[in-house]
Amino acid sequence: MSNLKDLIKQRGHIRSRLTLFEKYLSPLLNYKETSAVTLNELRLRCSKVRDMSCSFEEIQSQIEMLDEDTTKQMQERETTENSFFNLIAQAQSLLEFFEKQHTVESLSNA
Repeated sequence: MSNLKDLIKQRGHIRSRLTLFEKYLSPLLNYKETSAVTLNELRLRCSKVRDMSCSFEEIQSQIEMLDEDTTKQMQERETTENSFFNLIAQAQSLLEFFEKQHTVESLSNA
């Protein structure tokens, strides 16, 4: 079993990676169209963020079992989970928009 300090460090690493995903996603929100490569990259990154969400859940649960300050840890959980859900929802919306666009382009080129 990991100690509390190590678990908090692991959680911080996950949150840093989530911030990197947010920085990647933010400019895409303004795009009206995108390439197939960017679309595939967004799919891959979204999958990775979903995996990170599961890792966060495991680590956060361990932290909550070890830390006596449950209020603080529940706030950490809420804040981070909200970020995950928001960013995944934004990415999913973009994927749907761009996939629809690529489908229309494919049909018009046929």
